[in-house]
Amino acid sequence: MCGICGIYKFDKSEILKNELKVMNETMIFRGPDDDGYFVNNNFGFAMRRLSIIDIQNGKQPIYDETFNYSIILNGEIYNYIELKNELKSQNVKFKTESDTEVLLKSYIYFGDNFIDKINGIFSFCIYDKKKNKVLIFRDRFGVKPLYYLKNDKEFIFSSNLDSILKYKRNLNINYESITSYLSLNYVPNNLSIFSEVNKLLPGCFIKVENNNLTIGRYWSSLSKRFKKKFDYEKIKFLLEDSVKIQSRSDVKIGTFLSGGVDSSILTYLL
Repeated sequence: MCGICGIYKFDKSEILKNELKVMNETMIFRGPDDDGYFVNNNFGFAMRRLSIIDIQNGKQPIYDETFNYSIILNGEIYNYIELKNELKSQNVKFKTESDTEVLLKSYIYFGDNFIDKINGIFSFCIYDKKKNKVLIFRDRFGVKPLYYLKNDKEFIFSSNLDSILKYKRNLNINYESITSYLSLNYVPNNLSIFSEVNKLLPGCFIKVENNNLTIGRYWSSLSKRFKKKFDYEKIKFLLEDSVKIQSRSDVKIGTFLSGGVDSSILTYLL
């Protein structure tokens, strides 16, 4: 699973590692294998790692050669091998076999539009030290969670609500969310069970630059044109390709087989 968290202080006060540690240690169940921290003045982030790709050298945060760029990732980048080969053809150098490093180098080489090239499930944070810019992205369908809290003094984010609650102890219950949960069995939209905390919606990003925070959308299913005609060969190819790239791993993998048509097809293809 992994888990990420971070703090940005608008009042320019310095981040203490212990502040991040309080948040990060609540997510040990998401990442029992390792942890990592980075602090630079009024910004810092941390992560807990469940090692899947490049077990030995994939420790996070990952930095570029200049240490001007750093990244933490919760998720998997399925097409990281193809992206890595594309970048290598442009003489981009790598020091690990990690998909996380490929994500960082893609941002450095391709710029802000790099996200259009990414195939995966993720919530990740990139810190651009040169521009003092923080970028956070959540995957297109919201497989990986990302919660955030913003007030006049600080911006806080985490993969886990308990992590934010541990840092900000006096959060208020959102009773609208409770009503929704009891009716729907989940909390919809960008709401959470706490009034001060929101979810970053699927296909969206957060950018903090020059003390200004903006939230935007980089992808929407509504922007895509879907053909009504059933194309068996295309669907077969997409399923085979999807299973192939999603089964990349440096540890043993398996499937959850319920016996339905969907899981039976995926298990057969694997």
